[in-house]
Amino acid sequence: MSVKVFFIRLHKWVALVVGIQLFLWVAGGLVMSLFDIDEVHGDLTKAAIEPQPLNWDRLVALDSIARQLPTPIAELSLSAGFFGPQVRLTDTSGVVYQFDAQTGKPLQRVSSTQALRIAQAHYSGQGAGQAPIQLNENSTEYRGRLPVWRVDFDDSAATTLYVAVDNGDVVTRRNRIWRMYDFAWMLHIMDYRERTDFNHPLLVWASALALLAALSGLYLIAATSWRFEVRQLVKRK
Repeated sequence: MSVKVFFIRLHKWVALVVGIQLFLWVAGGLVMSLFDIDEVHGDLTKAAIEPQPLNWDRLVALDSIARQLPTPIAELSLSAGFFGPQVRLTDTSGVVYQFDAQTGKPLQRVSSTQALRIAQAHYSGQGAGQAPIQLNENSTEYRGRLPVWRVDFDDSAATTLYVAVDNGDVVTRRNRIWRMYDFAWMLHIMDYRERTDFNHPLLVWASALALLAALSGLYLIAATSWRFEVRQLVKRK
């Protein structure tokens, strides 16, 4: 078997194996490049929330809150939450505790009614918020801390806001454009479960085969062009 025949067969079979994935890579990249990233992130319907200044005179002593924890503290943060200032403590084992900074008591779980109020306050679109649904498991659309309230809006973009049950933070925004983008991203990185891993063996092998197909194709182009030039010179003589 000649070298040229070997590369022809190699290129044909490798291209046959990875051809569909090559198409998906190109198509997925095209889809992702067409969308405005602000639209993907849902920033176009994101309401401007004015930060509330902290009233230090009304805050309890932080050490009185910290003494309520059974384990040593590794991290402490103070923030102005939707319903008032909050203290977030993380112990040395990674467990998170959250307290009302004005009463010193643990934060109460956000109710369905409160979750709807929070979502509506953080939304500037034309749709109406629907009844919140509590989620206790992650999905392909939401991958974050649990439990969480899902609040859908009946706008043209099919906007969804996810509100944390533990403190009322709007943790994630989703819409129809994001879902299309995420599907294209899944096809692009070939992670059909979590859609986050782009170092897995399937992608590595597919990329290696695609590179092999490209290199063998370049060799065939070069070899064919060289032979063509030689034939042309022979004909001229």
